[in-house]
Amino acid sequence: MERTGTSFEMTTATFTLENMFAMELHKYSDVINEIVGSAVKELSIEKGVKEIVETWENMKFTVQRYFKGTQE
Repeated sequence: MERTGTSFEMTTATFTLENMFAMELHKYSDVINEIVGSAVKELSIEKGVKEIVETWENMKFTVQRYFKGTQE
């Protein structure tokens, strides 16, 4: 909204297709494409981080005492 100079409310009563056309968002297609591209990349990163967290949460390690030679 900052980059296009338009504003709107996300309520079902006011967020209509007619109001979207009235905002003339087609004039800002480059800005919108940039924002959408960034959002898609962000979602991809979030999914990757979630996958890594889930993988490491399920890891189990066996810890053993290390002996150098025959001494403890």
